[in-house]
Amino acid sequence: MKKTLIILIPLIFIISVFSALAVEKPCYLRAEASKGINQKLLANISFSLISQYLGGLEPFPVGGVSGNACIYEISVIKEADSTFATFKGKNLNAYGSSKLSGTDGMEQSILKALYRSLKNKRPNICEDYGALLEECGGVVQQDEPKKSVSAPAKISKKVIPVTPKVVKVPKTPTKKSITQTTSTSGGNRDVVIDRTTGLMWQKKPDGVERNWKDAELYCQKLSLGGYSDWRLPNESVLMKMIKNKMMFSSSLRNNYYWSSTVSNPTSWATYVNFGYGDAGMAWKGSGMYVRCVRGGN
Repeated sequence: MKKTLIILIPLIFIISVFSALAVEKPCYLRAEASKGINQKLLANISFSLISQYLGGLEPFPVGGVSGNACIYEISVIKEADSTFATFKGKNLNAYGSSKLSGTDGMEQSILKALYRSLKNKRPNICEDYGALLEECGGVVQQDEPKKSVSAPAKISKKVIPVTPKVVKVPKTPTKKSITQTTSTSGGNRDVVIDRTTGLMWQKKPDGVERNWKDAELYCQKLSLGGYSDWRLPNESVLMKMIKNKMMFSSSLRNNYYWSSTVSNPTSWATYVNFGYGDAGMAWKGSGMYVRCVRGGN
């Protein structure tokens, strides 16, 4: 009996150790933005960038986590004409700064903080984003505002999965282009037609932020202007409407809208930012506005 007990105790201990090792707890990323920085956009961009170099990372849950959970923190503030990012976590504490404006400044400051904190990942970071980092030998220049309607130059960078894609387009269409390309559908003020494509659009969103799945269902069930065959527009169709955004109601005109285009990984999808005139990728569980379309193929 004693021999059996002696054998069982080490065996139970070994099993418990292996069980503990097998259950690998995830780490969470908590993003904090100062006043003037979009919290949702920061959370999406920072998770997209950081999760490429830290495995097992998950977005910070709305309900919070337990006290002993593994947490990484990214904090971004705007000070004068500079953007500063601070990255903290287990054995990590680094910062990055950028003189670029908008989402470019946010992205560059986060990448600099990553570069300084993850020394073993520097070759990968430089390979993926060398054009945005002087530390990697890149020469980064801010786009200069132009008076013409031609699209401003883009910062050249390698595009890889779950990397926000930035496509600059003119933000201010002329009155002439609006007059020629848009019209209302008869006396219906709820919809508007883009004459260049023949597509009919929901003129004013309902003001509700939805996750991606609910956004699709909302358009599929929408009955507006006497039509019920509405759908969530894909990224290409939505991007083309940036130059004609003045055709829409002023309510929530410059905001983030879901597209039907699925990203890689498939738990992410593409959105279009009508304020900045660019597109990016976000987790499907994020909340964004919806503008439905009908017609075409």
